[in-house]
Amino acid sequence: MDVTTKELSDILSLTQRGIQDLENEGVITKIGRNKWDLKECVQSYINLPTPR
Repeated sequence: MDVTTKELSDILSLTQRGIQDLENEGVITKIGRNKWDLKECVQSYINLPTPR
């Protein structure tokens, strides 16, 4: 399922800037202009190591 940056930020409880930061860090990848694969992004986000 494809979502917009706004939708993804709402789902992950992040700002749109936070989504951009995750993209810049290589955590998530766009599939098109303002389009993200929801399943792939959520899986990548929840597999991030947690800070100790």
